[in-house]
Amino acid sequence: MYVLTYGQIIRSFAFSAYLSKSDCNVIIVDWHSLAKNFVYLASKANTEIVGARTAQLLDNLADNGLDLSRVNCVGHSLGGQTVGIVGDRVTKARIGMITGLDPAGPMYDHNSTPNKNKLDSEDGIFVLAVHTNAKKLGSQEMLGTVDVWVNDGTSQPGCSGMMEKATGKKHFLKTIKTLSSHERAMGIWAESIIGVQPFVGWQCDSWSTFKDGDCEMSSNIIMGDNINKSSQGLFFVPTGDKSPFAELSDDDDS
Repeated sequence: MYVLTYGQIIRSFAFSAYLSKSDCNVIIVDWHSLAKNFVYLASKANTEIVGARTAQLLDNLADNGLDLSRVNCVGHSLGGQTVGIVGDRVTKARIGMITGLDPAGPMYDHNSTPNKNKLDSEDGIFVLAVHTNAKKLGSQEMLGTVDVWVNDGTSQPGCSGMMEKATGKKHFLKTIKTLSSHERAMGIWAESIIGVQPFVGWQCDSWSTFKDGDCEMSSNIIMGDNINKSSQGLFFVPTGDKSPFAELSDDDDS
């Protein structure tokens, strides 16, 4: 089972990807009424309510036979912090996998929020944090069992601005190809579900070291639901500037 929760901008990429991939159950936590006003501080406060209520739902389902070890809670931005609260609040068993897609950074980093109210490595059996806009809208902290930095983890190729090529009053982006660095995490995750091409990550201590080819290239992962759960630490995943993002051009490789 997959539980999906998003931040202040709602997306359905992962929902559609999961249903197209296999026969599975997907729960979307719809909390747009608590986040739609774009008042960040109020939305952040509401994550505690959303996380606690979602945990209650999962506990009730566990009482009726749901194996929580087979659940992956996936969230983006504020939703990426909310899934940590879900993992902290469940009481019946630990959740098998929790995935934070560029978890929100403002007012979370630098010990500004206690661990019980944000994502951390103790929230599930395996916790994955995917960073695409760290130090800006996303967190720059190590949050998971595995932390994946996509490219340098701060800005993504093909994204010239935070809301590049936005259209409409609500600034919804046109397609997966024109996502901003913060939202790129969702596009990449959707592609990892569909399995267009594998997103290979290598363990390294920095992006510059990775670019210089000085990492242990035998230590790698395939980012996605089926990531090797024995993996731990910091990994870097290089991508291209357009969909399919796992397909690197010669320029990307250089």
